[in-house]
Amino acid sequence: NYNASKGLKTLQDGKADAIVFGRLYISNPDLASRLIKEQELNTNYDMTKGWGCGSDEYTSYPTCENRLYDVLHDHAKI
Repeated sequence: NYNASKGLKTLQDGKADAIVFGRLYISNPDLASRLIKEQELNTNYDMTKGWGCGSDEYTSYPTCENRLYDVLHDHAKI
């Protein structure tokens, strides 16, 4: 699995012409933003959620902003 830094280094070293993040788009609806900000990628993708017409498809994966809100909310002192 690649992240932004590893992918860029692979390209700069001439070991590849392109880096493709195909499956990671399923579990990271905000993949481009995560790569730019060098945020953690969700690698726990479920291939059954990528194709079909159910309500538990691509939209069920959290974006980084949603995850950050959950972390802050769960750890907030009330």
